Amino acid sequence: MPTEAAGDVLRRWRVGLLAWASFLVGCIAVGVAGGRYSAGYILPGMVAGGFVAIAVIAPRLCLLATVALVPFSFRFFLLNRAELEMPTEPLVAALVGAFALDRSVAYATRRPVARNPFRLPLIFFALVTLASVTQAASPFESAKGAARATAYVLLPFPAYLALRDRRTFARTVAVATSAGLVAAAIMMMILIPRMGRLGHSSAFAGTLFGNYMTYGAYLTVFILPLLSLLLFDDDARRRAGRLAMFAAFGAALLLCQSRGVWVSLAAGVGFLLMLRSEMPSRRKWAVLAVALGLGAVILLIPGVRAAVLARALTMVDPEFASNKTRLLRWGFALLMFTQNPVLGAG
Repeated sequence: MPTEAAGDVLRRWRVGLLAWASFLVGCIAVGVAGGRYSAGYILPGMVAGGFVAIAVIAPRLCLLATVALVPFSFRFFLLNRAELEMPTEPLVAALVGAFALDRSVAYATRRPVARNPFRLPLIFFALVTLASVTQAASPFESAKGAARATAYVLLPFPAYLALRDRRTFARTVAVATSAGLVAAAIMMMILIPRMGRLGHSSAFAGTLFGNYMTYGAYLTVFILPLLSLLLFDDDARRRAGRLAMFAAFGAALLLCQSRGVWVSLAAGVGFLLMLRSEMPSRRKWAVLAVALGLGAVILLIPGVRAAVLARALTMVDPEFASNKTRLLRWGFALLMFTQNPVLGAG
């Protein structure tokens, strides 16, 4: 029996390595085609066809590739002022397209399917996003944005089917977390020498993330689940590793300089602490104390403390340029809503 189990594990590893090798070969082929055919429609056609084929044949592999490549995507410009985040947006579109194709076949053959519990609000959100294009002053640009947004809105449908399997869910979490740790380490190495410019978008020029808000939001996706595991999971064997990952993501978050992310993270932490559970309250406060202690140690790094405190104090400064800009945006958004309360302004 142990020999059979070992053989099964080895077989799964071989299949997984073959799948990833095939995916890497496909990426190289797309890169070569990009250098050769970037001025025409051949490359977009190859990308679309290749990614849809991957999503149909191996949707779980496609999902794993998507979450792994999120922090390493880059903006690729196509014809007619179109652009894509490569390769994640084609992967997302392929997953949604493959899901729609599978659902069409299922309804035609009356095959039973698993239904997403949030299908109605997701579909409504997608329809509203597309309907707002009719009010746009520049329909083409608005249609591009609506199409991209709709693909992301509908991504939970194929993701829900894939993540119902516990093994796929565990692999997805492991792949996403590994990619996040690598991205956080790279960003910290880039940002620490730019300490004096962390409050400005120029500090993020040429990095994995275009601005500090996107960077901070990405890190928060990992910090809150890790904190919830530290608070509510009694698995002592994994606690040290989770605490180390929590500290790594927390240190990276201090460098993002996004005040909105800091406030939203504080609200999320407060919500977790207020949740009622069988866990003793002292454990909650112990985890919080450890997190605050690690943050205090990081703030002792020369230059970090001054930069973080200076950025935090701007939240209560009404004369700060960014605060003025936000107030103007909120006021203008309210005016737009009063003029177009149903479909928006595109």
